[in-house]
Amino acid sequence: MTAELFGELMNQFYHLGWMFGSSGGMAIVEGDLAYYSPSSVQKERLTGMDLFVFNVSNNTLSSRPQNAAIKESACTPLFSHILNQDLKCVIHTHSKYSNLITQLLSGSDMLRISHQEMIKGVINRKTGKAHDYNDTIEIPIIENEPFEHLLLPALARTLNSHPEASGILVIYLRMESDEIDAPPRSSTSRVHFATSTLPTMGRAFTHPLIQDCTLPEKMRIDAVYLAMVSCQRYKTNYKKIAKDIHSRLMKKFGGDWNVIVGERFGLQIAYDPNSLLYMFCGVNIAICIYRCS
Repeated sequence: MTAELFGELMNQFYHLGWMFGSSGGMAIVEGDLAYYSPSSVQKERLTGMDLFVFNVSNNTLSSRPQNAAIKESACTPLFSHILNQDLKCVIHTHSKYSNLITQLLSGSDMLRISHQEMIKGVINRKTGKAHDYNDTIEIPIIENEPFEHLLLPALARTLNSHPEASGILVIYLRMESDEIDAPPRSSTSRVHFATSTLPTMGRAFTHPLIQDCTLPEKMRIDAVYLAMVSCQRYKTNYKKIAKDIHSRLMKKFGGDWNVIVGERFGLQIAYDPNSLLYMFCGVNIAICIYRCS
């Protein structure tokens, strides 16, 4: 994988109808480099120079778009959490076909497919092997949220509860009425496909989410969610972010917490890996959260 090939693939996805305009995205690991698609760039015009490229061996930003106005995708936290599962690629598509299937299965939380010739091209995430004709593929369906990062708790739970699934369908209904009972006037859906080929040899992905941490899983996921909310609210005001995260943690879990927020590449912190939740929210913000004993 190269940045140039990444751009070519995004162009092809646009022409295949998998992505529209600036919607959708992709992240890929190749060797020590992780390539992330940016936000607000038309997929048919995206080039290798528009990508965010991270070195996963030393957790540094190798390159970013030359245009300073181009920002990282709102999907970056979701992509990185998926890549943390020892996967090599995740694709976020706005295909009309994923929309259609979620509408046909309205009210269901699962898509099941069997006895289709080309399911042999779908990888079982747990075994790392391709499915057979007689296998049944199960793709979970989850509800959407107002912002991408709010999908993280449901995404994490679904990945854990469905270890064989190589995709997740996300329903999105856009209502043109404020009435709850009003029928949807238009709708679309999103699907995250995580391919399990070429594992990352067990290396931990620390951008932008979690490093060593023994906090209970639900507490860890909730803490990430609370931090993301604070970052969305206060952007790069580190003092307000830290204060807001601390307040939310105290209210949610009680106890005493320490929160440190700073520049992504300037934050040097000595920490206890047994109690720390360490995450990067976006390209420039680093956050350390740990529970005081």
